[in-house]
Amino acid sequence: MLTTRHAREMAIVFVAQAGSAFAALAAVKLLTVVLPPAEYGYTAIVTSYVVAIVTVLAAPGSGAGTMMFHEAVQQGRARQLLGTLFLTTLVTALVPLVLLTATRHIEALDRARSLGGLIACGLLYLGAEVLKGPVITITGAARWRGLYATLLMGDGWGKLLLIAAAAGWLSLSAKAVLIAYAINSALIAALGWIAIFRFAPHDAERRFFSREIARATIRHGWFFAGIGAAGWLINLSDRVLLSTMVPAHDIGIYVAGYQAAAILPVGISALITGFMNPILLQKQ
Repeated sequence: MLTTRHAREMAIVFVAQAGSAFAALAAVKLLTVVLPPAEYGYTAIVTSYVVAIVTVLAAPGSGAGTMMFHEAVQQGRARQLLGTLFLTTLVTALVPLVLLTATRHIEALDRARSLGGLIACGLLYLGAEVLKGPVITITGAARWRGLYATLLMGDGWGKLLLIAAAAGWLSLSAKAVLIAYAINSALIAALGWIAIFRFAPHDAERRFFSREIARATIRHGWFFAGIGAAGWLINLSDRVLLSTMVPAHDIGIYVAGYQAAAILPVGISALITGFMNPILLQKQ
């Protein structure tokens, strides 16, 4: 039986998921207007690499962590699980930031295309995305609908608003777009982790880290990493493959063309998913 509370929660999840998808479509439309083809191509290539690496680095913590969340709540170890996930995610996110020191040498070898600058921006974006990953998946699994919706909407529309604001002040480039993405993801990650610890019930034990949970997360998490990597190979690897064959200018035209052509079917899919997922979540 559909109660008023269920209907309200379904509406919240629908607005979050469908709204975030439409924000992504609007961002595509904006970027194809304000970015030259070569810069759009560089953006597509770097974001594809970021998505690929995040599926491997963040998926174990996100997938296995959310799978273990309700069990941890029942055992009175919710904060211990969240603390362990936060620390392991933070350490993982620091890896690409440490690699920023190597980008100066790359830039010195390729000053004409400023490849080092693109890699540095990509590493910043990668670190922020890794830190953000578990936040959204955990809030969805924990059924914190309002927080989940807020984070999804902030992630989708925040990027769009930052890009639109930057376009009004300067000539956009791939670096500027990647930095805007990184800033927005970092803000969502920070707000999400703070909110998660406020929402989580207190543990009987005052422990913030558990080696047992960390080992279980790593042991079970690579299954989710494999699923994420397979999804990337199906959906995004064409951009990386093309980057080894044609210039960024041609990649930009190719990606912009098929993304523009896909706006209608992707929009319809977003609406269907927005309706179906809340129903399935409430049924479960």
